[in-house]
Amino acid sequence: MKNVRPGQLKTAVFLNLDEFSYVVRAVFGNGTNFETALDGITVYTVDEEDDYTYLEDDEICEKLATYFDVAQVTSFHADDCKYPGIWIVYKDKIDK
Repeated sequence: MKNVRPGQLKTAVFLNLDEFSYVVRAVFGNGTNFETALDGITVYTVDEEDDYTYLEDDEICEKLATYFDVAQVTSFHADDCKYPGIWIVYKDKIDK
């Protein structure tokens, strides 16, 4: 590949929305939902009193790294297209 620095290359898992929903519920429990928007993905839980608890990106990345058994999940984002999907960017090894 030409004209690309090593730091510009990323490894990612691509999931459709149903697959991401399954993963989110497997990691955080059945009461967990998410919404996608142009400004990102919001993952949240709703309790019996309809109180929302929003999960922090760092916590989500940490739990996704454990779920996928990778060293680190660095980010996740949604496509803005006709058939959106979720991109989960990860590292197999932590840079020193």
